[in-house]
Amino acid sequence: MFSKTLITTLLASTAVATPIAARTSNNAFKLISFAFGPNSPLQGNDIVAYNGGLWIGKNTTSYCPENIDCPAGTETSFLYSASKSVAMNVVVPGGQQLYIGTDYAVSYTVPHSADVHGGKAQGWEYLAPGVEANGPVGLLTYPNYGFLACASPEGPGIYSIAATPGGEGTGNCTAIQLGALEYKGNATAWQYQN
Repeated sequence: MFSKTLITTLLASTAVATPIAARTSNNAFKLISFAFGPNSPLQGNDIVAYNGGLWIGKNTTSYCPENIDCPAGTETSFLYSASKSVAMNVVVPGGQQLYIGTDYAVSYTVPHSADVHGGKAQGWEYLAPGVEANGPVGLLTYPNYGFLACASPEGPGIYSIAATPGGEGTGNCTAIQLGALEYKGNATAWQYQN
């Protein structure tokens, strides 16, 4: 699979406006926020890739090179692997990986790199939608960490996603869970912006 995708990508990059065969996967998912209170403004919001981190209330930021037929880049989706890592669902060779930074921000790597700057990239747990009677919504977790939506000074409804040991909400941060919805489409971007 990897070699076919790499070869397809390399061939596509040498031709002008040649479509790239985007990959599909049965372990692809999108993230939404699950708040612990039923009337929370954080309940059921899309969690998207925005400038190197995960956010609520922002639009996905992505990049497409000139002369390449790229996915729209307006959605954010992820791929879970058996190595307990989470990749961004992108076409770019080398991919992008999700990790918890040393500053506790939930971030993703620059394209073509696995450098997580001392953060945590392996150890994610993914309960797929429909497994163990959990219905249409799955769950993405990281052992001994809890997730937070931290209000941004940019305005109401904008939150950065963080993860801390214990995950207790404090100050402008509210404890949430990362709900996972099955994603059946192709890769959602060439690459996400950092």
